[in-house]
Amino acid sequence: MKMLLDSQWIDRENKITVHDPYDDSVIDYVPGASREDAKLALDAAEKGFKTARKLTVFERAKILYGAAEIISKRLEEYAVVIAKESSKTIREARKEAGRCVNTLIISAEEAKRLLGETIPFDSFPGGENRLG
Repeated sequence: MKMLLDSQWIDRENKITVHDPYDDSVIDYVPGASREDAKLALDAAEKGFKTARKLTVFERAKILYGAAEIISKRLEEYAVVIAKESSKTIREARKEAGRCVNTLIISAEEAKRLLGETIPFDSFPGGENRLG
């Protein structure tokens, strides 16, 4: 696996092994980020913030809807990774991945109504007792 750093997929020689907490099997190897990588990530985040703050409400909502669509199309794939990394059942992991899609959709809708309020996430199954 590679890490996404300032719009580039980057690999590093230093690797961190990701284990399944249930049976300790190896899931994957991820790059071990350096201090320089962390600085690049912070610089990229600042650059991204400057770009994002200029987006229209429509553009922000469109990005969030697009992210929801991408995850929705690969929901099972995400659920499998979540289940492996967290020792959740596949059923629990599917719910979590589904909540991600729902949260992005809610966020897209709320981006159109930036009022600075907290909203309940219980309008979708699995969002009970959650606020955003």
